[in-house]
Order: sequence, then C-alpha cells, then structure tokens
Amino acid sequence: VIVMRSLQAIYEQQQRFTEAAALAPTIRASEEQNPHYWTGLGLNALQHKKYAEAISYLERAEKMTSGFAEVHQALAEAYLKTASFEKAKMEIKKLVSLMPSHPKSRLLKTKFATN
Repeated sequence: VIVMRSLQAIYEQQQRFTEAAALAPTIRASEEQNPHYWTGLGLNALQHKKYAEAISYLERAEKMTSGFAEVHQALAEAYLKTASFEKAKMEIKKLVSLMPSHPKSRLLKTKFATN
C-alpha cells in the first residue's frame, strides 16, 4: 500500500491524474483488509472524541486480528467514554492478559475500578 500511495503521489505531482485515479480502488481494497488501517482510523476518531466512530473502526480491526494490545486498549477507552462499562471491562481483561505490566493496562484497570 505504501508503494502504491507513493506511486499515486508521483503521478499526481506529474499531473498524471488518470493514472493516479486508477490506483485508488486497489489502494482502497488493500486498506479495507488491513487491521492497521482500521486501527489508525479508530485512534484518530478517539483522539477527536468521536467515540462511536472509534468503536466502529476498532471493532472492525479487532475482528481482523488477535492479540493486538493497542486495539484492546483503545476500545476500552472508547467504551469507558460511552459508559459501556461491561464492554470496557472485557477489553481491559484482554489487554491485561496480553500485557499485564503495560502502563496503559494498569491505568485503565485503575480508572475502570473508580467508575
């Protein structure tokens, strides 16, 4: 995807817009199968306090991969922000089991216990 995006940018710089546009469907299809793409969208939405949107993206990423601590951590935060405490608790458990000594997992566990 990175190579194709770079090629697309080169085409655009050279004003070869038809060729650049022809790459878009391939890039989009590749991104839709990439859990990192959905994680990035989810983290961006979370950062902008768009919690429902973040949850949607992150749940999609979670379905595509397993053992990705960043997804569980971000989902837990988003669920906490939307008062979905049971879902947050499940994500915190997943995160803690993956990385029991990770600072974020300890922080979330403590934060969840106080809510």
